[in-house]
Amino acid sequence: MAQSESSAEGDSSGVGGQPLRARLAIEPHTDSDCAILDADGTSNEVTQQLKYPEFGPGQHSDSGTDCRECHSEVVLEGGDDLTAAYLTSDVTTHCICPVFAECDCISHITAVRDQKLIVDVTVRDRATLRELMRGLGAVDASVTVEWLVRGDSSTITTEIDTSSITDKQQTAIETAVEMGYYEQPRTTDLGAIADELGISESAVSQRLNNAETKLVEAYLHDDIV
Repeated sequence: MAQSESSAEGDSSGVGGQPLRARLAIEPHTDSDCAILDADGTSNEVTQQLKYPEFGPGQHSDSGTDCRECHSEVVLEGGDDLTAAYLTSDVTTHCICPVFAECDCISHITAVRDQKLIVDVTVRDRATLRELMRGLGAVDASVTVEWLVRGDSSTITTEIDTSSITDKQQTAIETAVEMGYYEQPRTTDLGAIADELGISESAVSQRLNNAETKLVEAYLHDDIV
């Protein structure tokens, strides 16, 4: 999460030449057969591209499967050694890369960490980011937003590390945002959010309060970059 120090107060649309940049930690579904994760290592150098060896974009083979292939170069870190590997794998229904390719965004897999793909993404606005998150959810990927900033390099921003927020807290706060809990005036209440999540109202309140506290503490202690 981030608050731009130079943008207009209350502006959250991402318009006016101020894109949103986010870092996502993504754990694809176990059936994704991700070649990058199958390389079994830690990497800070990843180059990835989708290719269409036989058919054009959006087309399928005679069997009805997606004909795209994922081509990646990964520099794996192991002790004092660095090993470069060129990897190729078929695209499956659980692959995350087509989600980025089909969304209006700029994305780059920057690293592999703890069996998660670390992806930096730039989008025009929050609506596009929500669309991207829904797309990743549709392929059963688990996603954590590590940070979110507004603006380009000329904009003074505060980056907030959200990695301390648990998955349950993140789900609660994302649901609250989607349902309008933080709008002025509010368009939903804790009871409605509890019904949506299938938990008690007190549990929703606790998760939101804990997440909000962590965000405020991170905002107050992070440096301006």
